[in-house]
Amino acid sequence: MEYLRMRQTPTVPALRPALAALLVGLTSFCPAAEGTIVTVTGEVTVPASAINPVGVHGWGSQGPINYFAGNLLLDAGFEPQEVRAVRRVVSVGEQDGRRFIRIDEGGTSNYLQWASGAFSGTSFRAYRLEGTDGSLKGTAATAARPLGAFTIPAAESPGLPQGGWLAPMPDDYAAYRKLDGAAKDRLEEQCLVYYDGPEALRVDDVVMFARRETQLPATIYHPRKAAEARIARFWQFPGATATQVAHSGAIPAGMDAGDSHLRLVASGEATALHIGFRGPDKMSFYGQLEPGVRYAFSAWMRRPEGSGAVRLTFATASEGGKPPQAGSYFGTPLGGEVTPDGTWRRHSVEFTAPERPTGKTAMHGAAIVFSGGTLELDDVRLQPVYEAGDAERPFVINRTMMAALLASQPAGRKGTLRTWAAMNENTMLDNLAWQAGDRSYPSLPKCLTIAEATGRSADDRMVPWVNVQLSHSEAELHGMIEFLAAPWDPASDTAASKPYAARRAAQRGHGRPWTADFREIVLELGNESWHNRGAGYIGIGRYNAVHSFGHDYGLFARYLITAIRASPHWAAAGGRIRIAINGNYTAGIGPDGKVEGYGPQATSACGLHDYETHANYVGPKWELGEAASDTIADDAYRSYLLSGIEGRERLADYRTALEANNRALGTTVRIAGYEGGPSGFMTDNSDPDHPSEQIGRSRASAVAVADIFASSWEAGWVWQTSLNFGQGIKWSQFSPLSDGFRPDPGWLAMSLLNRTMGEGDVLRVAVAGAPEVVLQKPDQVKQRGKNPPKRIPGERLVHPQVGAYARRDGDRLTTLLVNRSFDQACTVALVLPATPTTLTLHTLSGGPKDTNRGAARVAIVSRPITPADAGAIVLEPANLFLVEARLPR
Repeated sequence: MEYLRMRQTPTVPALRPALAALLVGLTSFCPAAEGTIVTVTGEVTVPASAINPVGVHGWGSQGPINYFAGNLLLDAGFEPQEVRAVRRVVSVGEQDGRRFIRIDEGGTSNYLQWASGAFSGTSFRAYRLEGTDGSLKGTAATAARPLGAFTIPAAESPGLPQGGWLAPMPDDYAAYRKLDGAAKDRLEEQCLVYYDGPEALRVDDVVMFARRETQLPATIYHPRKAAEARIARFWQFPGATATQVAHSGAIPAGMDAGDSHLRLVASGEATALHIGFRGPDKMSFYGQLEPGVRYAFSAWMRRPEGSGAVRLTFATASEGGKPPQAGSYFGTPLGGEVTPDGTWRRHSVEFTAPERPTGKTAMHGAAIVFSGGTLELDDVRLQPVYEAGDAERPFVINRTMMAALLASQPAGRKGTLRTWAAMNENTMLDNLAWQAGDRSYPSLPKCLTIAEATGRSADDRMVPWVNVQLSHSEAELHGMIEFLAAPWDPASDTAASKPYAARRAAQRGHGRPWTADFREIVLELGNESWHNRGAGYIGIGRYNAVHSFGHDYGLFARYLITAIRASPHWAAAGGRIRIAINGNYTAGIGPDGKVEGYGPQATSACGLHDYETHANYVGPKWELGEAASDTIADDAYRSYLLSGIEGRERLADYRTALEANNRALGTTVRIAGYEGGPSGFMTDNSDPDHPSEQIGRSRASAVAVADIFASSWEAGWVWQTSLNFGQGIKWSQFSPLSDGFRPDPGWLAMSLLNRTMGEGDVLRVAVAGAPEVVLQKPDQVKQRGKNPPKRIPGERLVHPQVGAYARRDGDRLTTLLVNRSFDQACTVALVLPATPTTLTLHTLSGGPKDTNRGAARVAIVSRPITPADAGAIVLEPANLFLVEARLPR
């Protein structure tokens, strides 16, 4: 081994400051007598086969512009509406011979969201965690089993005019909020679910309700939530009466009809207006068309009362009660006129998007304008046309997003693409349609098609990671396995015998199952099931018991996995479908020797899964009670810089708990990072200039990102994902397309790591002589309820200033060096296991506080260096440095 000591030379004005600071001059070929020495050994600690590049979550979406779905219009299939709810039983009883239960999360009213009768006349499923002790953690439970189907009396049942779902709450929400706790409790005591079924339910049984209709009546909602009953969240219908209607009669070939369509009836001019575009004043949320890109705006239409002109165009949203002004996109005429008749046909217009609007312009949306009579619509699309035939295709991948995604991945084996394709209240069949009837997430076929397009074979494609809602039935889960894994032979298979495989074959144009085209497909049961059961975060614990019920979730996951494996098509997957269950930040072994933390407790109760998921965010984490900074202070950046190494120390806790579970269970569960990257954005923040936005998107944050992702490779995490491949504020890591689509430094750090060291074996690295970074965090004052404020002394953080990691892939060895100091440079002598033939140094330009919001200030910069230069690499403050070496073969 050898290393060479260097000294810094004067900067060269012609170069960028970041590069100039890296110039070093030759002195001698002798070892350094002082400073930090980083020695990369040839010892492999984690083989390349055990880990993967960092993947991503999401697909560049921005507000109501869903680039993931290809179609820029949401809720465009006008499918039947469905609501589902997962609850725990909190008390049971019997009245006049009728059994009833009370449920948690505000009872049947769900804190004044649902009205009496909401689920009357429906059936529900129930499950029992055998041995549950009735406590909030349910740790005495030993197994989960289904109890069968139960029914809720319908409206006008004897003695139950509103049916068996009783939610007697005041209409005035403001008055309700003023009631004291006792008064609210008295109201909730009247919130009951009467039921008929095979047996009496017990406290803590899990109950799953669902209601699906072509159009849900507004009467099922509390008056303050009546808007939930509207046909689609992102559509308005000025001048028309809109209803959803079930399809009947023959459906034309090529029509992605689903089960229902939209019917508009008007006496004068009327519009179906999609709210999805906005001027620069709201560009952090709303999206715009891409200038110069050709688009097709189309819809299946018919006019039952005869033909009549329809305009497919754009419109300014109504103001002051006035009708929308249709015909232009930010002042530029776009679209055209079509003439549908009484037969279902697809009608389409094409246009090229103009330059971006300037100034503060009113909201715009895609508009379908007609005059008088009836217009029926279905499968409405606004999608790019890159080449001939795109206008007719059911799905076109956005090329801008695909290019950005591929730029974050290695050319060979890639990371995972995590999606919420099945995290909604749809039926599974709806989720498997091109135009899923979902409220915000793209369908599973689209997600799989995107992942397929990231490579040429299973070996170099991104791996699909699909979150599956816990409320899907056993039959629905079997349908998903059939869709993914069952082969299709048109000579012997029929839509009646294999309906899910038939749908896939029709979409793909061949019989090959999806499992044949990926190294694996990850199915995660739920998403953050430890959460408070908000939209997209449904678990089976009691409401308001965040981070509890890990044991119960693990038992239920074990039941679901057993049910999934019972699919007749499970064996056809050939082991390529892997199951993940949820964890979070906490893990370890308690004083009693038992595992602690939601994920480890779930694993100890399940044991049939492949992966236990944890988050490896950097920056403040609200789940751990940490607050985002509300001021631009140097110490906030210092704290962020150290969050990567602090996360690294938590990795040992994850591993300890996991190894203990694997020994006890005889399993080989591995840890996967379900989300990661910059954190600390205010959950209620909509201000792009908020301090949390500036700090979390700084170059300093990128250092912590590199630190934690490389640490997770070192710890053997099989998968990692960076959240979020989106546009705008909060967790989105790109500025809006309308503002340059610039990646944040954290995204650049992830991309640079992947492209230079995303493949290969992890090597042992020794760091000697590194200075320390010391930071005294301020005290925190916490107030809970009426309890007196509690002051928690701030931690004193002491960590090494330099972090180092290395991976070797054939003759390429890449070493990552991070400087965790906000204001102190450090000189490092790098010792490699052999003399390299070439060396390239990669780093980030800009300063520690710089972001890419508003202008490009931070970029990846690379330059060749000599073996002599590696002996004294000057690490400027709050930056990362990757030394890519080619070694003799």
